[in-house]
Amino acid sequence: MKRIILSWTLTFALIISYNTFSQGGSNFSIYGIGDIMHNSSAVYDALGGCAIAIPKENSINLVNPALWGFLSQTRIRAGYRFNQNLVQTENAHLWQNNGKVDGITYGLAVDTSKGFSIVFGFNTFSTVNYYISKKVEVSIDDYVLHGNNYYQGSGGISQGFLGVSFRPVDFLYLGAAVVTNFGTINTYNRTLVWGSYASSAITEKNDYFVGLGLRTGLLFQPFQNSYFGFFYEANNKTSVKTYTQYSYELTLDTTFESQTKVDMPNSFGLGFSYKIGRTFFTTEYSSRDFKKMNYNLAPRTTLDKEQKFAFGISYLGSKSIFTSYSNRITYNFGTYFKQLYPRVDGKKIDEYALSFGFEFPIVGSAMFNAGFVFGARKPEINTLPTEYFGRMILEITLGETWFVPFRRE
Repeated sequence: MKRIILSWTLTFALIISYNTFSQGGSNFSIYGIGDIMHNSSAVYDALGGCAIAIPKENSINLVNPALWGFLSQTRIRAGYRFNQNLVQTENAHLWQNNGKVDGITYGLAVDTSKGFSIVFGFNTFSTVNYYISKKVEVSIDDYVLHGNNYYQGSGGISQGFLGVSFRPVDFLYLGAAVVTNFGTINTYNRTLVWGSYASSAITEKNDYFVGLGLRTGLLFQPFQNSYFGFFYEANNKTSVKTYTQYSYELTLDTTFESQTKVDMPNSFGLGFSYKIGRTFFTTEYSSRDFKKMNYNLAPRTTLDKEQKFAFGISYLGSKSIFTSYSNRITYNFGTYFKQLYPRVDGKKIDEYALSFGFEFPIVGSAMFNAGFVFGARKPEINTLPTEYFGRMILEITLGETWFVPFRRE
């Protein structure tokens, strides 16, 4: 099994930095640092994104580090995410899609009797993927210029992390992780004008992010089969180095370099779950505060809090190898409501979604997980487009016992 884990590690290390294909995504990712991924896991995305207070021993939680204490084996997790978007206005519509490898994570279950685990890896924090075209018409005296403005963005922010979990008493799990925020956001703006006295211009900007943060969490079990969870993440100012190139048909290209600091959002969340038989019910609230972020502020746009309410149900598969395969599958369902952090003319952009997914046992403790999310983004301003989206998240987790619990007198 260790050879298999190492093979998966090498495979994903080779392809981790490449998008499989990218043809555009959500046009709302033009604001700020793009779309925020509240977690990057097929299991928890299928539960409406609920992850703060639902323990699962075969999954590595990417939100609340206290839940690493439930790992029963050393595990490796790797995933893939595909997004399909329909951008719709009153007069037109556009299909856009993109897909990418979704991070890799290791969880070392050092001492299961005390919930002591060491977890490290990286996952997607935000993603930028938009393509917008807008017609241009300018009148100069009696001469009219026609053309198009093209706006395109890609990239995003990833998070690397290293942390531990521990259970000091039977009813309390604690966890903490050092987080590094890094990544590149690329923007490409082109103005193409037709006419005898017209020329085209291109502006290309690449922003490189590097910063640190700290994530803490706890899980409290007041009585059997009930769990209260909490997490808090604080981020320092992130350094951003910017390279901007201006290209104009009538002059030489010009490149500028600058560096600044950006306030990354602090976040927190509260969750509750309750187990009845083999069924887990869970609900949670989370918030990320972008009010201080001074990055990519478009005209008429401000940044505010991103708030999310979610609910999920998980029907756990049987652990018995003597039952039918369908009875060993875990079934997950969820829903959520989210307010995106950009505000245009002070108006909100709301997101609604339904989700479902499965956890399929493979061989031994290996699992293949699938999550599907379908929803819509509806701005309060009619002039902005409505988006309908579908997401497919696939992941595989492999596990093996590498450590034996310490002997205690």
